[in-house]
Formats: sequence, C-alpha cells, structure tokens
Amino acid sequence: MGKAISLSSLFIIVSLSHIFITGSCFCQSCPGMEIITDSRDGQIYSTVQIGSQCWLRRNMNFETDNSWCYDDVKQNCDIYGRLYDWQTAIGLCPAGWHLPSDDEWTILTAFLGGDSLAGGKMKEAGTVHWFSSCNYNNENGFTALPGGYRLSNKIYSNIGTYVYFWTSTEMCYLGWQESLDKLKRLVEPNIPDA
Repeated sequence: MGKAISLSSLFIIVSLSHIFITGSCFCQSCPGMEIITDSRDGQIYSTVQIGSQCWLRRNMNFETDNSWCYDDVKQNCDIYGRLYDWQTAIGLCPAGWHLPSDDEWTILTAFLGGDSLAGGKMKEAGTVHWFSSCNYNNENGFTALPGGYRLSNKIYSNIGTYVYFWTSTEMCYLGWQESLDKLKRLVEPNIPDA
C-alpha cells in the first residue's frame, strides 16, 4: 500500500481528441490551437499532438487555493508548474480542456509503445531537471519534468526524480519514476489535502 495521505500533483495535463499529421517535424502542435492563453491569469501554454490526443506541453501554473510551489519557492512553479490536490486539479483546467481519465492515459501510453516505453519517451531529455537521463528522449514533445510532490503534512519530496499526474478517474494518479524507464500505474486514494 502506498502513502495514506494525498499527494499533490505536478502538472495538470489535459486532453482533447484530434487527428493531426503534417509536415516533417516529429513534434506537432494541435491543429487550430498551437497555443492557448489561460484567460484567468494570461499564462500561455503550447500544445502537442500525440496520436489522436492533444496535450498541453508545459505544466499548469494557475495559482489558486490548494496549490503550491515546490518548497514554497516561486521559481519552482515557473519551471515545474504548481502542485495541486486532486479536488483542486479536477476543476482547474482552462475552458474547453479537462483532466484526462485513466482511459485517456492508457490510450496515450499505448500509442507510445506501452507502459514499459512511454515514460522515457515523455520525459524531458538530459539532466537539466532530471537527476539521471536513463535514455529519455522526449521524442513526442510531451516534456515531463520531475516536479516531485507535496504531502498533506506540508513535506515536499522527490523533485528531480519523480513526476506525478492526476487523472479524473477517482482513486488514481499516474507516476513516473526517474530510476525506472517505464510507467508505473499507481493507485492511491484521492484524499483532500488538510
């Protein structure tokens, strides 16, 4: 059994269904929405088309109640995005976007070759943010960054080694471990952050 307290997730990743293949670049923006501007705070997010899905290319960084910067350092939000509890994450996405379900994550990882390959293909290449590169290549432009997590007792952990993504599916989040070049599906309760 994992941690009994909630993890505050890095990144809100949102998904829309589109089909888009054009040009010679392996990383394509989503058709008709290469960038989106969050009308709530003016932050700009570029998009990436992966298979039939459209994803944000950078971490959500919308400041709201129940959101935090790792170690309470604003620069960490600028790099990794904000950490959110699940109740906040589920309703946080900009208009027209949503937190993906576990099924949508399954479609994404299947498109990228399955759980054993998807993590390395989605992680930022190099060691600027990851403590080890372990053959990460970010070949699809997803650019997952290891923003760690925040426990409900206000302890931050694992920046540089872990990235977690909330799903809209209750009782689930997804996590990629730095030391394993594969996706680990983890099931944890989505308990409110106290």
